[in-house]
Amino acid sequence: MRLITTLSLGAATLAIAAYGAMAQPLRTAATEPAVPPAAASAAAGTVSPAKVAPAATVPNAPSANAVVANTPAQPATPMSPSNSDGIAATVGDNSVSDYELDQRVALFFATAGFKPSAEDIKRVRKIQLDNLIDEHIQMAEARRRKITVSPVEVENRLNEWAKRQNTTVKELSDALAKAGSDIEVLRQQQIASLAWNKVIISEFVDQIVVSPAMVDDALRRDAEGASKTHYHVMEIFLPVDSPDKDAAVKKQIEDIESQIRSGKAPFRNLA
Repeated sequence: MRLITTLSLGAATLAIAAYGAMAQPLRTAATEPAVPPAAASAAAGTVSPAKVAPAATVPNAPSANAVVANTPAQPATPMSPSNSDGIAATVGDNSVSDYELDQRVALFFATAGFKPSAEDIKRVRKIQLDNLIDEHIQMAEARRRKITVSPVEVENRLNEWAKRQNTTVKELSDALAKAGSDIEVLRQQQIASLAWNKVIISEFVDQIVVSPAMVDDALRRDAEGASKTHYHVMEIFLPVDSPDKDAAVKKQIEDIESQIRSGKAPFRNLA
């Protein structure tokens, strides 16, 4: 059920952005990386919620780190990590290793800009495991469609982002290394993001129609707002899936508030 919901969100996001625009990553975490303080201040990416009509799901959505081989979709089976050589989850015929998960968690905190507590690490580990499971499924679907991502596309994505943060990929790489992470982990994350964008476009492009009048209207609104103040709005939303999780979510909210008020981490980074 979780995977079907994810696919629908990707389709709806693309429809809102219109054909040709880059679809947003399906999860938050550090898909759009933030530079650690050693390189430049930044934050983990966020996704703004939007009300959209239900969208069709991508058929047979099955996985992972580059583009080859066809793998049928199967339920992912999370496991308790034991050591760096263990398996954190299985996704069809593939697996997510504890090492891969550890690296993704390290990347997240390297870009988050605050020192995590034991509870933070536990919470983020679960989030990153979910993200990796999704990426394995998404990459398998990209392989099935023979969709590839070139090194040039990945480097362009990293360079564009670094430029927006007034830094360079080299500086970002050095900062991540000092924080115990690796630029290659970030590259693999971007490969999955770019491949999934192409899957969404290939599946739903025929359903998106952008008329000249829509383009003119968008240009008019941009021109009208050019001299007005613009705001970048962020929020922290913690869903409660069932009443028995009320206490845990309440504690998480209190922990976040405490970190913000004590100055341990800015709201932007926590969001």
